[in-house]
Amino acid sequence: KPYHFLRSCPCNISGTGWDNVTRVVADVGHRPKLAPYKPLADANLPTHLPRRGTEHKLTGPVVELPPLSHVAAAKRLKAMLGEKWNAEAMATLKETYKDGVPEPELEAFAELIRNPKPQRPGLRLVGGDAC
Repeated sequence: KPYHFLRSCPCNISGTGWDNVTRVVADVGHRPKLAPYKPLADANLPTHLPRRGTEHKLTGPVVELPPLSHVAAAKRLKAMLGEKWNAEAMATLKETYKDGVPEPELEAFAELIRNPKPQRPGLRLVGGDAC
């Protein structure tokens, strides 16, 4: 019997007590079960279709670095070049970049100072005397 533990209780020894307990247990079976989330489970929700992304023409912000002054560029180039940095290199820097030195071009300029291009020879007359 499923409710055998109730028989061991001293308050239910009499016949009337046991009958009351039987009725209470029988009434519990007739109570409706609570299902607080049943309306959510029974709701007919639309099925969502995955959307494909659409292309747009917006672009992110563009970061432009201001050009370095000749003095600031000279300090960085001095650190890169060491002994090869001299007054002639500073004059070349000022002549090449009159409005300031773009930071990304510092390394290329340093390479130009490290390994200068050979000078092209002047014009010569072929098969003739010098003028």
